[in-house]
Amino acid sequence: EQACRKASFAALYDLGPEIGSGSTSTVHKSTQKASGKVFATKVVSAAGLQTPGVADQFASEVLALKRCRHPHVVSLEDAVVDENKLYLVTELLTGGELFDYVVKREGLKEPEAAPLFGQLLRWL
Repeated sequence: EQACRKASFAALYDLGPEIGSGSTSTVHKSTQKASGKVFATKVVSAAGLQTPGVADQFASEVLALKRCRHPHVVSLEDAVVDENKLYLVTELLTGGELFDYVVKREGLKEPEAAPLFGQLLRWL
C-alpha cells in the first residue's frame, strides 16, 4: 500500500490560514476545489522530511490513518506529495484538544472523566 499519491496539491486544494504548528509541520485550513469541503491540512516541507526518521514517521502515520475508520479518530481524507512538500488532508475538528481542556480545568472530576475514559477504551 502506498502512503501518498504524487500530485499538485495546488491543483486540488486551496491552502488557507495556519491554524496550528508543530516541530516538523504546520496545519492549515484548506478547501477542496472540486467539492468546496473544508479540511485541516498538515504541511511538511521537503527540508523537514530530510530530518532523520521524520519521513518514516509520516509514512507510518499515513498508513495507520488510512486503515483506521472510527468515529473518535480523525479521518485522513487525502495524502499528497509534490516536489516540495507532503500534505496530509484530514477532517477539520474545531473543538480543541482534550489535553488543553483538562489543563484549563486543572484536572477532571470522575463524573466528567469516566465517559471520556470509556470512549478511549472503546477505541482501543
